[in-house]
Amino acid sequence: MRAWLPGCSLSTIVLVVAVACGPIATAVGQCTTQWLPGHGIPGTSSLAYAATWWQPNVGGLQHPQIVVAGIFDRAGTVSANNVAAFDVVTHTWTALGAGLPGVIFEVAVLPNGDLIAGGFNNPFLNNLPYGVYVWNGATWAPLAGGVNGTVTALEVLRNGDLIVAGAFTQAGSVAAPYIARWDGVNWHSLGQGTQGPVSAVAEMANGDLAVSESFSTTLLPWSPGWVVRIHRWDGANWSLLAQPSLPVQCLAALPNGDLVAGGTFTDIGTCVARWDGTGWTDLAGSVGGLQPVVEGLVALGNGDLIATGRFTFLGGVAAAYVARWDGVGWSPMGNGLDGVGASGVELPTGDVALVGNFTTAGSVEASCVALWDGVEWRAPGAALDGSVRALALAANGDLLAGGAFTSGLGTTLRGIGRWDGAAWHALGGGVTGGEVRAMVQLGNGDVVAAGAFPLAGSTPVGGVARWDGATWSALGSGLGGVLVPVGNVLAALQSGDVVVAGDFATAGGVPASAIARWNGAAWASLGTGLQGGTLGAPVAYALATMPNGDLVVGGRFQSAGGVPANGIARWNGATWSAMGGGIGGGPIAVTVRSLALLPNGDLVAGSSTSASGWGVARWDGTQWTSLGAPAGTVQSVVALPNGDVVAGGQFASGDAFLRRSNGVWLPFVAGQTAVDVHAMQMLPDGELAIAADFAPQSGEFWSRILRVATTCPAVATMDGVGCSGTGGVNRLTAATLPWLASTFRADATGLAGNALAVSVLGLGNPFAPLSSLLSQGLPGCTLYVTPDLLSLYVPSGGNVQLPIVIPNTISLATQTFRQQVVAFELATSGVVTGVTSSNALSLTIGAF
Repeated sequence: MRAWLPGCSLSTIVLVVAVACGPIATAVGQCTTQWLPGHGIPGTSSLAYAATWWQPNVGGLQHPQIVVAGIFDRAGTVSANNVAAFDVVTHTWTALGAGLPGVIFEVAVLPNGDLIAGGFNNPFLNNLPYGVYVWNGATWAPLAGGVNGTVTALEVLRNGDLIVAGAFTQAGSVAAPYIARWDGVNWHSLGQGTQGPVSAVAEMANGDLAVSESFSTTLLPWSPGWVVRIHRWDGANWSLLAQPSLPVQCLAALPNGDLVAGGTFTDIGTCVARWDGTGWTDLAGSVGGLQPVVEGLVALGNGDLIATGRFTFLGGVAAAYVARWDGVGWSPMGNGLDGVGASGVELPTGDVALVGNFTTAGSVEASCVALWDGVEWRAPGAALDGSVRALALAANGDLLAGGAFTSGLGTTLRGIGRWDGAAWHALGGGVTGGEVRAMVQLGNGDVVAAGAFPLAGSTPVGGVARWDGATWSALGSGLGGVLVPVGNVLAALQSGDVVVAGDFATAGGVPASAIARWNGAAWASLGTGLQGGTLGAPVAYALATMPNGDLVVGGRFQSAGGVPANGIARWNGATWSAMGGGIGGGPIAVTVRSLALLPNGDLVAGSSTSASGWGVARWDGTQWTSLGAPAGTVQSVVALPNGDVVAGGQFASGDAFLRRSNGVWLPFVAGQTAVDVHAMQMLPDGELAIAADFAPQSGEFWSRILRVATTCPAVATMDGVGCSGTGGVNRLTAATLPWLASTFRADATGLAGNALAVSVLGLGNPFAPLSSLLSQGLPGCTLYVTPDLLSLYVPSGGNVQLPIVIPNTISLATQTFRQQVVAFELATSGVVTGVTSSNALSLTIGAF
């Protein structure tokens, strides 16, 4: 029961900010929608040439980093000029000062922790004028005067000295044709140097250096005058190890002392060859691809070797741009890369970081940088490294995501994960062999996932599985088919049963036409399920649970349980029924792809558009009303707190997201192009999460899940503390947020069973002890809200819910008001025996 107490005069029962007893301000600015920052590129914005492992020691040992260099202007979310560091603990990218100009070909770390970078020197373009630089913790500086040309190779020797090589003739003030040694104090030449530019250097087991050089004795490259050589420097003299026909791109020394060379040569080996101290051995035998070349070699601590470059098979083994040699033969590394690999480094963890010019590693989105853990690929810094097919809300407000990804921000997820607002959390071992396409959380907190996967953890599940917080379990023998790739084909009934829909014909071996129910022990059909009629096999794309518990299914079908139902039908727990004439009003080929409930309980359906004009329709319990047809296909619909509808899909207007407000479809948010929209989910804080395949914008790759927020957010914060009465501590919490054109709800608990509750609304904070206002006020009880508007409630069991209808008045947007509950405890005679109070809520009205 609610009764109004005397107070300010009201023109309508609205907020205190709308009454005559207090002034109200106009809305601050115009409320618009905006994209929230994502996690940026899963790697670098363009080609990376080199990587190294680095643990800075400035003011104490810092987090370990992977330093990547090349020619790029962005890494993750940060602007980075050709060099950046990835923190393997926080999974974030950092720019190293202003970076370096030109192209950085090599990076290395000295024993004292100094970071060295070398690259392209073009005096006409002002590119890296000193060739080689050192990072001092704040800025880049030339290393002891640098070199007078381009640096293409860096090698840190076991004694701590640094070899710098490339296309230069002088290091500092020392003449050093193409190669020089830095001992930490001075530059030194290596004898007379080489005759031409050096492309690679490797320290051999005995401390000798292997150096590759190539130069032309004529003006035309690759003419008969072209010279390629691999030299050996023993500390005093140069000697010749090989003279291949074509260039050597890279060198690596194996732990057993052997030397491996990679390049485009075909005589000492086929693109990759090994020197065992007496002669060369072909390691490849055959290499495939257009103009194949091995560009990078990574010698691993266990003696294995990774080769990367431009090839499609190596040693007769299909391997896309990267392969591993175990001393006997070559093997692929997952599905490899989709572009050229340039270099790499083994990390102390045993993982390998590879860089190059690629966009995916295996099935993982990885922009020019990828990590291999021996089993699968990951992308450094990727919010999620693969497509997201479904979104769902956990009971605590966390976001559940399902799809084809394997990790998020460094956490292994495998198809399903939970986002708490700061980090991803795995649900056990996730799923293997496929992807998650739908999720729902049950009343007890368990999560059910469905999709196209045979295993959850290591348990055979047949495409549907249950996570109890510790382990995955099967729901019988699962489904007899594959679910369609949408995000709301699972529903939890009030009984705790689970309903799953899709394009299957059986569930647990029981005939179930596109929809089935799991009661915790066995599968059962919902009547005779769905029938496609002239449309072919039925397919269900969406489920929604109505306020009364009935289940609505949408998809491509013409009847449900034998009852004619055009694309949408209702199950009441026992029988199927049509919902009016269905979507489109007749037996036409309209496919319902998404369902959403409006705040008032009405149902909205999104479908493929047709000549009927039914792209989005609204069911009011009696009939369907077309909300218009954005030209294209509506793949997902969601309701905003004020009842407006957002449709996601591919529309002729070029927009991916449209909002219907005041009867008109308008762009909802600008600035991103979605290639394919999969799911949308409103979050408790009023943000909208969108799962889609987003097209790159301005050279950036964005997260698979983006969030949209309003510039006028709704906010509810707690202020002060409640005091204790005979029912316990009085506490007021916000059950929803105060949005324009919605009903805000707060819950008061801890009230005495014999109390009357007064909701106090106001603008000010008097911070007055109740005992100073009312003789029955109990100690420690405080009035936190000016009593501008009062309403009376009768609690039940010491609890009461306090609804406030917020009108659709734009001037209320961004306004702040306060709410508190004051409880009058009564004796059986009706006499007030004590007055208590709750904490206050500070409420800011939001608007989309």
